[in-house]
Amino acid sequence: MRGFNSGQEAFLYTGLYLVALGTSGVKVALPLLGADQFDGKDPKEAVQLSSYFNWYTFSQTCGSITGVTFLVWISSNIGWDWAFGVCTVAVLLAIVLVFIGKPFYRDNAPKGSPIIRILQVLVAAIRKRSLPIPGKDDELYEINDKGTVVVPEVIQNQSQFMTSRGASASMTPGPWRLSTDPIRRNQNITSHAPDRTQHSFHKYLLAQLQTFSIQQSLTLDTRIFGFKIPPTSLPVIPLTFNLIFIPIYDRIFLPIARRITGVPTGIRHLQRIGVGLVLSTISMAISAVIETRRKSVAFKHNMVDSTEPLPMSVFWLGFQHAVFGLSDMFTLWGCYISTTRKLSWNERNHTALLWFSLAVGTLQAQ
Repeated sequence: MRGFNSGQEAFLYTGLYLVALGTSGVKVALPLLGADQFDGKDPKEAVQLSSYFNWYTFSQTCGSITGVTFLVWISSNIGWDWAFGVCTVAVLLAIVLVFIGKPFYRDNAPKGSPIIRILQVLVAAIRKRSLPIPGKDDELYEINDKGTVVVPEVIQNQSQFMTSRGASASMTPGPWRLSTDPIRRNQNITSHAPDRTQHSFHKYLLAQLQTFSIQQSLTLDTRIFGFKIPPTSLPVIPLTFNLIFIPIYDRIFLPIARRITGVPTGIRHLQRIGVGLVLSTISMAISAVIETRRKSVAFKHNMVDSTEPLPMSVFWLGFQHAVFGLSDMFTLWGCYISTTRKLSWNERNHTALLWFSLAVGTLQAQ
């Protein structure tokens, strides 16, 4: 087999980095494009927004199943060039569909840069560091000045951030001397840090499960119902469970939960995240039990160093994957819905930080 020369290696890595760059943009922008079509303040559309994320996950699951089955088969039996060609055609079709739908989208154009507003808060806090903090909240509210950054939404004050309250103390109005609205928007953004941190740990567990399961499957019997499953197609098991569970969750569980709780989304977003974290813990416990069984089978049949598959089906790994698949559905989109509902239209691009936390968790696991 020929090795790579430096030029070919550079070409390969350039392509991989371009794929990563493009994927990062799609993962952030595509869910937001759909979320922008719903008004979270409208009770009816708030319910539809929650369902949108469920069906977005469903469509992702369908695509993932195609990837780990059909594309794996093409790459293994026909060639990697054909597999990448199919992916290229699929992306081109997706671009065409986005442009076809453009006239029908709600286009919520951003007003001003959120980065500039963050800098304005920092500058205002430094300028007003020697001023006393106002004792009344009504002294903190919007400045009716043309130079001030004005947006129509009012964010609830969070009094625990006392230094930020000082930044809104009385002073000559101006875009860099701020009313409380940009300050409270900054507080909203920073208040999501715990969500992003816990999701980083959640993704760390998922990456560990995925990589270690591939190693486990190489030692197991990969035949299921007469079909031999490649180790790279193992994720089809949790994806299939998700494909079944998402419609049940959206069409059966949520309507019942709405009647019981009176919450438009069925359960609150923090509850959804909590359910996901509990399920991830259960998944890790199941994986520990399965690994203990796998090792005991290897010792029992004196096959610890054998290259032959153990007399144990790879389907056993499906249990931990199925539970974690449900966990990911609850946790990821619970965080995402929570973020999009709390932030204004202009700040929703900060959901990119959620995907950043996922990348950090995956990197930690490698």
